[in-house]
Amino acid sequence: MKKWKYVIVAIVGILFAVIYSFRTWPAEIYDNNIDSTLYTNVGELTEGSKVSQQFTCTQNGLNSLELTMSNLGQECEAEYAWTLTETESEKVVAKGEFTAGEVDNSKNMVLKLSELEESKGKQYVLTIETESIKSEHGVTVMTTDRSLNEDGKLSINGKESLQVLVMKEQMKYFNTETFIVLLGLIAYLVFLITFLNRLFK
Repeated sequence: MKKWKYVIVAIVGILFAVIYSFRTWPAEIYDNNIDSTLYTNVGELTEGSKVSQQFTCTQNGLNSLELTMSNLGQECEAEYAWTLTETESEKVVAKGEFTAGEVDNSKNMVLKLSELEESKGKQYVLTIETESIKSEHGVTVMTTDRSLNEDGKLSINGKESLQVLVMKEQMKYFNTETFIVLLGLIAYLVFLITFLNRLFK
């Protein structure tokens, strides 16, 4: 009977580890060790503004991009369009629109896209353009030093910048490293509980 208990615990533990490990994981294209108080920005996205960020996806399953943005006007009426282009094929793999009203200074802006199953190792360019602006102020995207990401070229209105967008890739995949760590923790807990039961029996 005791053996069956161990088998059941092991199965439940493995299932938990599998479910937890297969989910959406973030990956920064910038150096997250840089203090956020040192962030700069691309400047106000006014009429005709265009920002392009190049990056190489680290895993398969890219399903969204998360950017740190700021709304510069409390009642800003502005519309923006974004596209995600695969560099090698020059194919637009995702596109969308958002308004300044959707940019919340207290949280990151998420650009959702249909999951790209074979995205690992591929180079993409995210482009954000102003479609229309009907108020004095628009929005901006935060940037930081790109010294640790030479591949992450940033272009602001056609001019290359030495910065990189404060942006995260969001990818759904099976994280093997996390799975192994969880299995180790579960095995340790099972061993510890078994040992304590025998010790105080």
